[in-house]
Amino acid sequence: MKNVWNELKNYNPIVNFLLFGTMLSRIGSSMSLPFLAIYMTKVTPLNPTSILFAVSLSALASTFGGFLGGHLADKIGRKQVIIFSLFVWSITFFCFAVATHIWMFIILNILNGLCRSFYEPASQAMMTDLSKPSQRARIFTLRYLTINIGATIGPMLGALFAMVNILIPWLLTGAIYFLYTIIMAIKLKDINESTYDAKKETVSFKHSILTISKDLPLLFFIIGGILIGTSFSQMSTGLSLHLTQNFNDGFSMFNLFINQEKMYTILLVVNTITIIVLQLKLSSITEKINPMRIIIIGSVLFAIGNVGLGLSFTSGWFILSMIVYTLGEMLIFPASSVFVDQIAPEGMKGTYFGSYQFISLGFFLGPLMGGIVLDHLNGTVLFLMMAVISLAATFFYYIGNKKYRPLPSSSESV
Repeated sequence: MKNVWNELKNYNPIVNFLLFGTMLSRIGSSMSLPFLAIYMTKVTPLNPTSILFAVSLSALASTFGGFLGGHLADKIGRKQVIIFSLFVWSITFFCFAVATHIWMFIILNILNGLCRSFYEPASQAMMTDLSKPSQRARIFTLRYLTINIGATIGPMLGALFAMVNILIPWLLTGAIYFLYTIIMAIKLKDINESTYDAKKETVSFKHSILTISKDLPLLFFIIGGILIGTSFSQMSTGLSLHLTQNFNDGFSMFNLFINQEKMYTILLVVNTITIIVLQLKLSSITEKINPMRIIIIGSVLFAIGNVGLGLSFTSGWFILSMIVYTLGEMLIFPASSVFVDQIAPEGMKGTYFGSYQFISLGFFLGPLMGGIVLDHLNGTVLFLMMAVISLAATFFYYIGNKKYRPLPSSSESV
């Protein structure tokens, strides 16, 4: 941990604040959004199908909003997009607290997805603007670590506040984002973005589309990301239902203490602890290696973890499978940001990070696929299918990497 603090001292203060802000915002959203479906059942008369449709619109909006948000980050500037998206995001969460009709939740979920898809590429692009190329692998690792820390703290706080009043998590999340907006506006006031991206003003929307459509490494990478997203989405949907159908510790001494619901919680805790304990140690080994090779290795581990989750019946095997699954996750997602940074031409960092948001299509399709398979077959079949899908992703990653030709090295100065 001491080494991490020493590293942070070498980063631009704005990069450090973006890392802290990412954790803070994820704490806020994790206090409320995981409970959205439950919240909607309490304040509306909607049936489960309508509720799940409204909730899924967030991922769908992220899929198509990322490219526009990323392009705007290149065209008009990172800080304008960051501040605008955070401000609208804060209003969105405040509005969730007063929403009572389906059309309100549809609009708010679309806005939530759009704000996320605007903020993510702009903030990642700003991190690359304000850092040296040699620092970026570790920065994206720290970013992923802060996201997971926030996603761990948030639900616990959300459950605690909801016991007092169900509206508190939404109002508090809105307040957190509003405060983050104000502080970010103050922090970025004196940033002159032209210093970091002289080509920003020459990038047109048409040029962005043409560049993206001809970039085969990026297109294959996005296809692979959609497949991984489809598989990874089962963590929050299919896994709990699979445990309900298949978890049975038999005559294990733990059988008296662990039911399906507790086992799901234990697996989520195992996932989080593995990331927090091992992420930085793992990155110190992998950050010198070609990020696409890391992503391919991660996809294979992801597939092995899915097989394990599909075939497990006892707590020990589920936990071991989750550790392997999490190792794959830890390799894939930080390395993906590094790869996007490497292939993005100067002046189009935001557009490329925004295009990566197309992988949200997998997070939209995954729950739908999982529901169909679980309705007609079972969780074992579902996770074996996800293993095949994860392996299929490695094919597209491999082809994309073969077609990738490194761009000229950018300067180490920022």
